[in-house]
Amino acid sequence: MLVSAAFAFHLFQSSAPSQQSQGDDVTPQIMFMTNERKVAVQFQINYYRAYYPSAEELGFGSASGPLPTGDREIQMQFAGGRPHSELRYAVLFGQGAAEINPIAEQKERLSVGNPGSIISADCTSPQTMGVTQILYGQVKLDPQGTGSVDTIGRLRDQHVYLSDGTDRVVGLLDIVPPVTDIEPPGRIGQGCTLRLPDWPYLGGTLWHSPSALSGEVTIGSVGSNYRVDSAVPPLANSSSLSWTVRGPTAINYTLTDTLLEHRQALEEFWAGILAALATGFAVEVINVAIGIFEPTSSGDSEGTLTSSGGSDSASAPKVQSLLIRIVAVSFVITAITGLVRRLLQLRRFITGR
Repeated sequence: MLVSAAFAFHLFQSSAPSQQSQGDDVTPQIMFMTNERKVAVQFQINYYRAYYPSAEELGFGSASGPLPTGDREIQMQFAGGRPHSELRYAVLFGQGAAEINPIAEQKERLSVGNPGSIISADCTSPQTMGVTQILYGQVKLDPQGTGSVDTIGRLRDQHVYLSDGTDRVVGLLDIVPPVTDIEPPGRIGQGCTLRLPDWPYLGGTLWHSPSALSGEVTIGSVGSNYRVDSAVPPLANSSSLSWTVRGPTAINYTLTDTLLEHRQALEEFWAGILAALATGFAVEVINVAIGIFEPTSSGDSEGTLTSSGGSDSASAPKVQSLLIRIVAVSFVITAITGLVRRLLQLRRFITGR
């Protein structure tokens, strides 16, 4: 019986979700730069399950949901540039932020490259970011000195978040200027400049941090299977993962998988029932065993013991009763364990989790 109870507990343990952490505990970084000093950048970053390029425009599927997977769209609007100029822009991606085959609207040309090794800046450089990919392009500004471009690409890493038990710890994005606002004496308020002589597409150009940086980042709805436990910056609506940011901002949040949480609670409930059954039966076995081997009185005034033959005949029914109980309870526990395992398998088949 004790073996059956241990086996049943082992089955529940093996059915429980793995507590080993999976994924990357990093926050992808992104930087914006232009070749004009006083250009402000406003961005809109969205995550989609798929996109559909055409000759006219980019088409998008549904939002990716509560986790940053699929494809990422980056809309950039520039203001404050020289009217009618060809504005050059660059987007630098850090670890975990790179894209596969990023493209721009069909009327715009987008170049993709790897970073070089030489960085010359008049204030703190971005080399600590660990740039892994660069996007480069040009946009024609209108008479007001404004212009826009829309890019999209498949996220190279589809699991840039940490899965830890029922929690999903997501470092969504760290939006930073190309160089920090630590400026040397005499340059306060003038912004920072950057030269990247051996970087593809970016060499030979003097790059500037945006004069202003703001935008919005949107993933999608939280859905019924998750719960947001924390978010930085705070969410305006707990059912939608969307943030309005101004200036350098790191966005992160923690989700709880409510289906997995419910499953663990159910498994703990059944494990508790089986443990109670096993404990109760073990106590019963001990009591019966004590009754079998306990000496019995003969009934005479001397208090003598019964003969061995009488003792054997008296304990035989007790042994038979013990064996029946062992078989019965073992069968019940095995049946309950098998039923619960089948229910868990059916649930995983239906939910895909």
